[in-house]
Amino acid sequence: TYFVHADAALGDQTLRTVGQLRADEYRAPQFQVDVIPPSRELRAGDAVRAEVMARYLFGGGMPSAKVRWTVARESVAFEPPGNEGFTFGPRSWWWDDEEPSPTADVFASGEGETGPLGLLALDAGVAEAPGGRTFGYTVEAEVEDVNRQRIANRSRITVHPASVYAGVRRRSTGFAETGREATLEVVAAAPDGARRAGLSVEVSLVRREWKWIRKRGVGGEWRWENEVAETAAGSCRVKTETAPVGCPFTPKDPGLYVAAATVKDEQGRTQTTRFPFYAVGSGWVSWQREETDKIDLVPDRRVYAPGQVARVLVKS
Repeated sequence: TYFVHADAALGDQTLRTVGQLRADEYRAPQFQVDVIPPSRELRAGDAVRAEVMARYLFGGGMPSAKVRWTVARESVAFEPPGNEGFTFGPRSWWWDDEEPSPTADVFASGEGETGPLGLLALDAGVAEAPGGRTFGYTVEAEVEDVNRQRIANRSRITVHPASVYAGVRRRSTGFAETGREATLEVVAAAPDGARRAGLSVEVSLVRREWKWIRKRGVGGEWRWENEVAETAAGSCRVKTETAPVGCPFTPKDPGLYVAAATVKDEQGRTQTTRFPFYAVGSGWVSWQREETDKIDLVPDRRVYAPGQVARVLVKS
């Protein structure tokens, strides 16, 4: 620990045991900055706006202050509250349905100057939700006063792909079984969790497997190359209610199935949820091949209570 004395000279100083540091006089903040969006939640297609407010701590706005602002965005996981057990969004995955890579970039940036009351209105453009995913937009503004003191602040906005999400779950727990009817339950929920009735949801199912070959690569090393192959396995259309609506189907072959439920809101914006699950039974399944000799074991549930029997799928 090195203590800088109050009467020490300003500028560069030398520490023999550590190196160099710079001692500057501390300046208490003379003003504060707030970034205030009209709403903390938007839908794709809505305008991304915010108001920057710069004001002195002793009262009064900061006129003619320089402002630099940016809007950054990143994909986020989102589930409408109060709908436990349902899967929402294209981010959903289980063992073979790989997690989508997170997306992050700078959506917009600019400069401006506060008005007579210390306010600057920002208009960053129209909100987007690439890939039908939910995004978190961070609006940050840095304000500089006449003494070149800079203070920044930020606000967070959630951008939904639509005003409603499709939720999917299986009516029963455990693995589905070939030759036996299974039922998917479907709901539509607003971002606040409220169930929406009377909306049409298209549900399609595919059976996913992998085609693979052993290929010789650089240096003569042999490696597995995988290619996903999906086969249509069924579909249905349901009209949502406040209670879950059933979508029955019967898997013919064992393997990994992925259900895609698509709902459209009043503005024509669509949202798709993917829900993967396994069906067991007799027959051959082409699983994904990796550069290991391991055999994956998949339990039929994520959580067990004492006394419950666990069934394990062996990917041989």
